[in-house]
Amino acid sequence: MTHALAIVRRKATDYGTPGRATLDDDGAWTCDTLELPWFGNKKGISCIKADIYRAWLWYSPSFRRWVFRLEDKNGRADCLLHPGNWAGDAAKGLFTQVHGCTLIGRGYADVQLPEHAGGTQFGIINSRVTLDELIRQVGGDPTLLSSAKQPEGTDLLMTYSWEDGAAPEDDV
Repeated sequence: MTHALAIVRRKATDYGTPGRATLDDDGAWTCDTLELPWFGNKKGISCIKADIYRAWLWYSPSFRRWVFRLEDKNGRADCLLHPGNWAGDAAKGLFTQVHGCTLIGRGYADVQLPEHAGGTQFGIINSRVTLDELIRQVGGDPTLLSSAKQPEGTDLLMTYSWEDGAAPEDDV
C-alpha cells in the first residue's frame, strides 16, 4: 500500500518555508515541515515545485539512517525527506542543512547553531524522532541495517501545495 503525505506550505521567509504534513486522509498523524525559501525551483537554493512526487525508504550513507528519497522530477534530483533543523537562505548568511530537501519535526524554535556558526536561528525541532515515527507509521523500521530491505508498502505519494495566499506567482 502506498501512503499519501500531503505537505501544505505556508509563506516562504528568509529562514525557510514552514509547512504542515498530514499522513493519509484520516489526518491521525501530522508533523511540521521546513524547506528552503522559494527561488523559482533553482537547484540547491530553492524548495521544490508544488507537485506530486513518489518517495521510498532509502538508506542514506551520508546521514547513516533511513530517509525518504523523492523521485527526480521538475529538474530536481537527490531530494530527500530527512532530519535536520535549518533551511535558511544561505545567500543572506543564514544556516541551512538542505539543498532542496524537506525537513520534518514537531515544532519550531530558535535553535542553537553549530559552534562554528554561533548564535541561534529559527528552525524545526524534534526532527529525528519525528522521521522515525513516520517510518513506523508507514510500516517501515528505522532501525534496520543499511543492507536490509524495508517491507513492501512503505512508499509515499507526496503532494506539495501552498496554503491560500502563500503560493509564489511562478510556482503554479
